[in-house]
Amino acid sequence: MSVGFETRQVQDLPEPLPLRVVDHRACVGICSQCNGDTKASFPEGVGSPVPYGPHLTGLVLYLNTHQLLPVKRLVESLRDLFGVKVSPGTVVNMVSRRARAYGGLVDTIRAGVVKARVKHMDETGLRIEGRLHWLHVACTHLLTYLWIGKGRGDVMLAALGVVVHDCWTSSFAMPTC
Repeated sequence: MSVGFETRQVQDLPEPLPLRVVDHRACVGICSQCNGDTKASFPEGVGSPVPYGPHLTGLVLYLNTHQLLPVKRLVESLRDLFGVKVSPGTVVNMVSRRARAYGGLVDTIRAGVVKARVKHMDETGLRIEGRLHWLHVACTHLLTYLWIGKGRGDVMLAALGVVVHDCWTSSFAMPTC
């Protein structure tokens, strides 16, 4: 006689799928009137011979800009997890293109942080091509602005209001009202 049942759930990721490749072909012909070449167009987003799709590009942007995965490790991760061979230069180009597309938003965020009455600012060292640089952050309860400087003292001098910081000497150069 059954009196009930007990359940257990296993949470796991599915096996990584192999890279999906879609082959697009555009018919090329010769005009019977003028002997000129004519070619069909490719779909939007298929501008180069081997473009990367929006899902792969989105993953690259997420891992690099949100999870702060360095380019070299990101390239290794894509290869190890999905068998995708992307060059470091391609990753940099993907991020740069998106940054240009969102340039106005970045300027708006910076302006919002500068104008905020209270903000937090800090920095941490990081290496870019083997050389020490500084990743700076200025944020409010709603906005976060990041930038890379060559020196630790590369503070946001335009910042007004109350600035919460770690008392590094250059932080005192910022206006307080």
